[in-house]
Amino acid sequence: HTATTTTGKNMGLLSKGEKVVAAAVDAVTEMTDRQRVNLHGRLSLAGKIQPHIVKLYVDTSEMREIGRELLSAIDLVDVFLLILFGMFTIPMGRVVYNYFEKCPTLRDESKHSRILKQEPSSMKVVAKVDDYYDSVTYAIARMLQQVARLAALVYWFDCALITFQVLGFEINGDPSGKFASILYSTWAFFTLKEFKRYLLGVAINRKPNKLGKAVVCDRIIDVLIYSSWGLNIMDTINFEFGPGLASLFAFGGLGTFVFGMASRDMAAQVVSGITLTTSEKFMVGEFVKMGDGTQGVVHSMGWLYTDLRCADEIIIKIPNNQLANQRISNISRIVKSQVKASLRVSYGDYKKIPQFCETLKNRLIDDCPQLICDGSRPFRVNWRGFQTDHLLVVVDTHHDTKPIGDEFYDNQQSVFEVIIAVAEECKITFTAPLYQLNINSGENDIDSQFEVKTTGSHSMQ
Repeated sequence: HTATTTTGKNMGLLSKGEKVVAAAVDAVTEMTDRQRVNLHGRLSLAGKIQPHIVKLYVDTSEMREIGRELLSAIDLVDVFLLILFGMFTIPMGRVVYNYFEKCPTLRDESKHSRILKQEPSSMKVVAKVDDYYDSVTYAIARMLQQVARLAALVYWFDCALITFQVLGFEINGDPSGKFASILYSTWAFFTLKEFKRYLLGVAINRKPNKLGKAVVCDRIIDVLIYSSWGLNIMDTINFEFGPGLASLFAFGGLGTFVFGMASRDMAAQVVSGITLTTSEKFMVGEFVKMGDGTQGVVHSMGWLYTDLRCADEIIIKIPNNQLANQRISNISRIVKSQVKASLRVSYGDYKKIPQFCETLKNRLIDDCPQLICDGSRPFRVNWRGFQTDHLLVVVDTHHDTKPIGDEFYDNQQSVFEVIIAVAEECKITFTAPLYQLNINSGENDIDSQFEVKTTGSHSMQ
């Protein structure tokens, strides 16, 4: 401390050793001050918030300077055009659309579309569909309006930059250009996505059976659009890989191998999902039955999983690679159904069976209008065999109804009602099943079997 506070005059009075010590202390002190300055320069927020807040205080002179700078940068014609196109483009488009619609030389009068039309005979006002929002004129007007509003947002950003510069904030680079580039590129990519959906919708309307392929194309194009959008933004902001990311990508082959092994199952599910969608075996909303017995309505189809909603409202999430490896029956696409009944006729009514079968067949033709009886499908009412406690009569019918839904079950009930009505007319007695009871005797461990035979007319007694 003595050495550092000694003046140049007193340095001549110090000995050689004291001079060396003083020089070393001065060097250490200078180094400490320099490190403190460097540390303060590397801090993120400490000591830097209050100076920026102070800059936001605007006095009268700064307000005048901000006003002068803004007036020199703003062109009133630009502002007028932005307001005109940003607020009145769509209404002006409607005026143009209505003019061309009413012009007989440009549009056929028979195709006119009126918002309201008054009929003189009944004096009732009939609402008509306004097809302006589906026209090319509206699409162009909407696009111009969006561009004008984006330009107004960029204009506002430029004014904000001018204000901050006057207040003393340091602005480096070209933030205005980067902001405009990101804004317009984002709008362009999302407009492209919307146009893509429109084209796919037109294609689906022309070929509804290609819905699955359209869904896959929609997803793939979305991936390409979002990837291009992200790369464009990274290029605009001059994104550079730091040492951490560079070392990560330098990991190279081993990282690729580990990632490939970990994502093998996921890749298989994605490929299976694309295969299922393009094959169009089933679509969302259709009722399907799997080879393992699982059945339900397709709730959603994703890249990795397909959700199936069962009759009890439980959602089952099935991996796509499992669906690709089993048989699938699309019940919703079946247009015909079968109603089959096995009748247990008592042995005492064997003489009545031929008349019963003939009468039942005729009554089914008369009372079931959707019955297929032209020979293209089986239609049988036959005595099939002798069983232990009954004679087997089988009714096998096919109908022009889907095998699901209320229509199917109503038709099935109609067939059963006809069977019961004809059985009552022919005085046919149905027998109940024969049951076997296995009773353990307990101590001697002997099983005794009892046959419980039940009979009755249409019911178990």
